Amino acid sequence: MFRRRLPHIGAEGDGPHDMTDWRAVPVPGRDTTWGQLRDRFVRFCGAATIDAKEAGTMRMRRLYSSQLYLLDELFRGLSEDCHDFVIVKARQLGASTVLWAL
Repeated sequence: MFRRRLPHIGAEGDGPHDMTDWRAVPVPGRDTTWGQLRDRFVRFCGAATIDAKEAGTMRMRRLYSSQLYLLDELFRGLSEDCHDFVIVKARQLGASTVLWAL
């Protein structure tokens, strides 16, 4: 089985993944770009409610920088037609919460 591996994300201009801005790539079959779709999802998360251990039911409000980084990498992969992702993560970053909303 062939797996395409996304390059490590470093500084701007570091590697082949920066040759095209993924945010400007059009979504196939839609009149929007991957960047616009990602921004719409972030707005959706601001209105979504979650069950927090300490506070009960609450809105997600603002996403953590780790959650935004995860979304950027997911949408970058989707813009490159990659649909299989392996996420190695630490605890307490909010990754599971934002993926559940996705």
